[in-house]
Amino acid sequence: MAEILMAGNKTPDSLALIAGKGAYPLLLARSAKQQGVRRVVAIAFRHETEAAIEKCADEVKWLHLGQLQALLDAVKATGIKNAVMAGQLTPTALFHVRLDALARPRSAGSRSATLRQFSGPSPSCSSRTA
Repeated sequence: MAEILMAGNKTPDSLALIAGKGAYPLLLARSAKQQGVRRVVAIAFRHETEAAIEKCADEVKWLHLGQLQALLDAVKATGIKNAVMAGQLTPTALFHVRLDALARPRSAGSRSATLRQFSGPSPSCSSRTA
């Protein structure tokens, strides 16, 4: 498994893991703990994420697909600044999702403003300068 490094090449004390299906979320949670991450909190999806995530993470919050507001609230409630998603979501399951109010289509400007309140300013993806 790849080494978990954040800004300054330092292993974070805690990590929020948005866990899809398959082995990757389990492997990532185990690897994070082996590399010194003290607290792994998994945000898991019912009927998608393996139940074994309960044994790999320190805490697990179970959600249904489409609960975007609950997902953002759960990540924010952890107080953890570092988050990653591992694993996939079943593509056909997305056709049967019950979207919450935040996930329902509406004007792009209002959704962007709502998401900014949780994420803060967008980080730079590159240190290159033009």
